[in-house]
Formats: sequence, C-alpha cells, structure tokens
Amino acid sequence: MDRIELPTLPDADGIEIASKRKSVVEDAILIFTQWAEDKQGWRKEVWETAFNFGVKTARELGLGIRDAKILLEAEISGIFGFFISGVLSEVLRDETNLSVRTKTSMAGIGYKMERGRIEVRGSRHIYFGYKMRGGELILHGDAGNYAGAYMEGGTLIVRGNVRNWAGYGMKGGTMVVEGNAGDATGSMMRGGTIVIHGSAGEWLGEGAESGEIKVLRSLTNL
Repeated sequence: MDRIELPTLPDADGIEIASKRKSVVEDAILIFTQWAEDKQGWRKEVWETAFNFGVKTARELGLGIRDAKILLEAEISGIFGFFISGVLSEVLRDETNLSVRTKTSMAGIGYKMERGRIEVRGSRHIYFGYKMRGGELILHGDAGNYAGAYMEGGTLIVRGNVRNWAGYGMKGGTMVVEGNAGDATGSMMRGGTIVIHGSAGEWLGEGAESGEIKVLRSLTNL
C-alpha cells in the first residue's frame, strides 16, 4: 500500500509536545479534506474507503486516543465520521473510555467498532453505530437515519430519539433507544435485540426473520 503523502511541516525544533500533537491532528484533517474533495459521499464503497483511509492515517501519523477525541470534536461533517471510525479502530482498547462533544453532524461514527466505550454528546448523526461489532457506544442526543443498521455485536444506546430504519438488517448486539423510534425500525432483522422505551412508527420489524424488538410504550406515527 502506498504511503500517505504528508503536508510539508515546519522545523519542529523547540516545539512542545502539545504543539506537536496539534500539528499531527491538523495534518490528519488536511489529509482527509484533500482526499475527500472528489469523493461521492453517498456511495457505500466510499464509506469503506474512508474507514480504511482512517486506519492508514492513524498508523502513519502515529495517532492516539487523544488525537481521535480532537478529530471527533472538529467542525467537519459528512463521511468524516467513517474516517474517524477507521482511526478509532487503531487506537481503541478494551479498557478505553472516551467521552466527546461533537459540534456538527457526521455519518458513520462507530462504524465497525469492536471494543472500548465511547460516549458522544451531539445530535443528528446518521449511520451511528453502523455495522458495529462490539464495545459500547452511547449517544446523548437524537440520532438520524439507520442508527445501528447491520449491527453484529456490542451495545448501542441512544438517550434520545432515532429516525427511520434504526436497526435495519441487524444481525446481533443490543440497541436501546430511550426516546421514540421512527418508521421501519428493525426492518430485515436477522438477530439481536432492539429496546425502545418510547413509541415506534410504522412498519416495525418489516421483513425481519429473527431477533427481538421490545416497544415499552406504544406504536404510533411520529
């Protein structure tokens, strides 16, 4: 695999560690934004490519968990979330407990997450916990479409509402929605558990073959 072409850096002599780390994070953001300029963010193959690019960037820049936190709190939206999930796959450990406050909506936070615990304070993130495999992912806020879609394992908690297609194609793990869920929750499920503390919209579990959906209040149109 070709190495990432890094931006030219000034002479680092005399710069303190904190400044060096800031420079590395700025490099990662610049690398991503340059890479993403000509990408069609709605294409699923681009999501996987963004994730893999995040893995590669983390390895070559030597990013750590503090750098990942700064990246998550940057004011960049869209598929940046898939990129950061690639970074996180390199730096998260079983004992990691990361808490962040996002400033904008992203797509793909928690993509293919396998370990650790992440708490996110923010809203409108789409594809939150998409294809999650393990660990614990918590959102203090509302999630957009496809939260927990194609989950394979782990625990996803949304301490607010989720929009449509939450848990779509879910294969395993547990998703807990403390607010209300939109339409088509649990559609095409193959396994796992969805618990909705509030109400759910139409087409609940449509096409599901297995798994469990618990609605603790009632079904309603949102």
